[in-house]
Amino acid sequence: MNNHYDATTIPNNVLSLKDDEFFKFIKQLGGEILCELLKIQLIDSTEVFVNSNNLFDIFQCSSPEINCLRDKMHFRTEKEQQNLNFNQQQEQTYSNIISNNPLLKSLFDWYEHNDTTNNNEPTFLTTFIGCIVKNLNKPSNNYRYSKSVEQFALSLYILGGKMTYQFVRMNLSPALPSVQTLNKLISSSDLRVNEAQFLFDKLYEYFNGIDVKYAFAAEDCTGVIRKINYDQQTNSFVGFATPLVNGIPVSKYYQTNSFDQLESWFNSSDKSSLLNIHMIQPLPSSNNSPASSAFLLSGYGVLNTYTSMEILRRLLFIFNNSLQKNIRIIGFSTDGDAKYLRAMRLVSGFFASLPYFKLDERRAAFDLTTTTTTTKWLWFYSRSKQLLLFFQDPIHLATKWRNRLLSSTAQLRLGTQHISIEHLIDIIEDSNYSKLDHGLTRSDLNPKDHQNFYFCVKIAKDDVLSILVASAHTYGAFIYLHLLKKNNIDLC
Repeated sequence: MNNHYDATTIPNNVLSLKDDEFFKFIKQLGGEILCELLKIQLIDSTEVFVNSNNLFDIFQCSSPEINCLRDKMHFRTEKEQQNLNFNQQQEQTYSNIISNNPLLKSLFDWYEHNDTTNNNEPTFLTTFIGCIVKNLNKPSNNYRYSKSVEQFALSLYILGGKMTYQFVRMNLSPALPSVQTLNKLISSSDLRVNEAQFLFDKLYEYFNGIDVKYAFAAEDCTGVIRKINYDQQTNSFVGFATPLVNGIPVSKYYQTNSFDQLESWFNSSDKSSLLNIHMIQPLPSSNNSPASSAFLLSGYGVLNTYTSMEILRRLLFIFNNSLQKNIRIIGFSTDGDAKYLRAMRLVSGFFASLPYFKLDERRAAFDLTTTTTTTKWLWFYSRSKQLLLFFQDPIHLATKWRNRLLSSTAQLRLGTQHISIEHLIDIIEDSNYSKLDHGLTRSDLNPKDHQNFYFCVKIAKDDVLSILVASAHTYGAFIYLHLLKKNNIDLC
């Protein structure tokens, strides 16, 4: 807009101008924006213009047209100017806070970089940081967590254990929900596993999701503290030894509303000393497929009083129910317990038989004679048809192999060669060898630690084997430890 105007160009009829002539004059005099300001107020003549009080009162109102014109003229009301000043003060305050706190500055820089690289798609890290920041300004009993943070917390709790989770949360309390909250999430979701309940439907859903039809099953026990707990969800008591019917555990057996019945159970029923677990490991269809996590099929408390036949019936129960879900169990694995070994021998027919159970005649049995590996199976003295395969896990075998060597009562011989732990002790005490030559210490030969797999690896190292094979009287010990390495450790 021009600040100076040549008065000699004003027309003589200026006081009588109206409509197009008036707007043409205003446009020449003040420009397009002033012309729009008059048009929107219907000021279309000099007479109306002279009688107008304040042309800018219209900006107190609000409409799309007025707001657009206000923005063009950069006009602000008193309230808007106050808001602008307040916002500028806040921006300056935030700028000072950020510049005085390197952590905030780094955080802002990271957010700016993250927005440009991830196309504004939220990642777990941004959600996690946002959760921490939001909860910092809230009381601890009002913390809120997003779904992804809850899932992360559940994974940490399950994989790391309660102690690990509590330690992490102690240092990051606004970031992770409490253990009580996690227990509520587990109770209200499908993650919950009730004692002695076999989750065949969930197994079917899991295998469908990963597109797998073959699996290997495993069963094992671990010691637990004898303690009775009340399960509110099932209205039953957990901790008693679960009764077995034909080898199958009875779910919710200890469920009652009678105090007398509960007292009777405490007086007559044993508390479980072992937790029996059934796991199902999916087998991918090709070597290039990624390995999938094992599935927990069932768990329940037991005593070590069940028989081999009960184990056998339990194996067939799992096999048959899985087959109904179109999941083929290839075989079973467990440790070297004598009862489990007998059940394996009975099913496979390995120097044992079941006259009333013709398992090898079932349609689902493997026919080994139709494969090119028939000759490789015969040295196992196996039948030509097998319903299931069996093996012990190499870690248990390796520790038992080592423990037999460390035994003070076992006499091991290979031909004329005597096999003894003394051969390894002689290597440690021989001044011709240092620890750099063999890597052994006295603690590696401690017979009290029966389950230390790392010690099995150390006594069967190539350095130790090379020392044993060099002497004629320790060649038997070399063969023994070489078999330990090839048949067990290399399979782990």
